[in-house]
Amino acid sequence: MKPRSVTRPLLFVVLVSVIFMLCHLLWRWWLPDAAEETRSLLEKATSCLFALALTWWLGWWREAGLTVAPQPRTWLVFLPLAVIPALMLVFSEFGPATAGRLLFLAAVALMTGFAEEVVFRGVAVHALLPGGVLRAALLSSVIFGLLHLANLAAGAEPVATGLQVVFAGLFGFAAAAPRLVTGTLWPLVAIHALQDFLAFWSAGGLAEKATLKAGEVVAPLVIMMPITGFGLWLLRRSARAGGEERAG
Repeated sequence: MKPRSVTRPLLFVVLVSVIFMLCHLLWRWWLPDAAEETRSLLEKATSCLFALALTWWLGWWREAGLTVAPQPRTWLVFLPLAVIPALMLVFSEFGPATAGRLLFLAAVALMTGFAEEVVFRGVAVHALLPGGVLRAALLSSVIFGLLHLANLAAGAEPVATGLQVVFAGLFGFAAAAPRLVTGTLWPLVAIHALQDFLAFWSAGGLAEKATLKAGEVVAPLVIMMPITGFGLWLLRRSARAGGEERAG
């Protein structure tokens, strides 16, 4: 299938983001009395189907990084992003859980990581590339961060939600950088899924459902800042190298 082109990238990404958010909210409207676990599985499954359908319709399997296999040295530029789940593994408190419960949390985390990375670091970043790599990384991360305002509808604490928006935006930019430099998406899916799994387990349930305090978000936010700085350096270094190659 020949890849499609997008004539108005920013509008396209905004519309895609709204549809992605509706994939979650619609189940809360349609099944308000359903168990939280049932709704979560439906939400994440719908998001994954939307991500795959969107990629298929665009014909962007390679452009979104899904058919680019990560090379051994490729993982090096993704290592800073693995700091957050590594610290969570060391410092978070994990309560007892059955194998079935852990399997459920892992499934939700994997679907979350896959759908969000495909849509935002895969499709959105590629759609915005005509405006330059820095602009693509910045706009996609801002939109990704703002979508977390939807957590307010689930009863999240406003200040903590605002900090989550900033954290998600920083994470989005830091994730877009190695994705653009290496062309592959799979390391991000793995890191994102692991981070969400640990967050779900330590919270005793789905992170979206848990009521976080502002202080619980500040530490990850501070840690995320230098990782985002590394992403900015990586993109600028890549842009300079590309400019030197064209000049040569």
